Amino acid sequence: MRNQKGLTLVEVLGSLVLLAIAVLGITYILQQSTINTKMNEKIDQSVVISRNVMEEIKGNLKSTTPTISIYEQNLSLANIRNLSSATIYYPNAADKQYSLRIQSYPGSLETVQLDSVILNPNDYFRRVTIVCEELASAKKYNLEAYIEYKS
Repeated sequence: MRNQKGLTLVEVLGSLVLLAIAVLGITYILQQSTINTKMNEKIDQSVVISRNVMEEIKGNLKSTTPTISIYEQNLSLANIRNLSSATIYYPNAADKQYSLRIQSYPGSLETVQLDSVILNPNDYFRRVTIVCEELASAKKYNLEAYIEYKS
């Protein structure tokens, strides 16, 4: 046999097949990473929207204001004080990308005794839950807080 230098056609084709498999694997991993990043961005957006709404409610629930405007929509604080629910949309009612269902519940806090006085925190706080749903994917985020509603 002669001393041959270089690669045969079979070796080159085998190398190309291995390279193609590696490139396809890397492409799949990058694609899944992009999908997960977009899902996380939507969850982050839901968190920010829910917290903004909760802060607006928290800042106004103790006042005598009957309604507040959130994302160009009226939200009845009287309904929240009286254990009712409401729904608003983000960024506004005309362009619905997220649905925010706001529900008020009686508190489930235990009574507290201060000296000889027994206080029921449920008379002063409402348990408010916000369910933020991204309408395109139906992914939901829940936020719950106890908010003081009367002094």
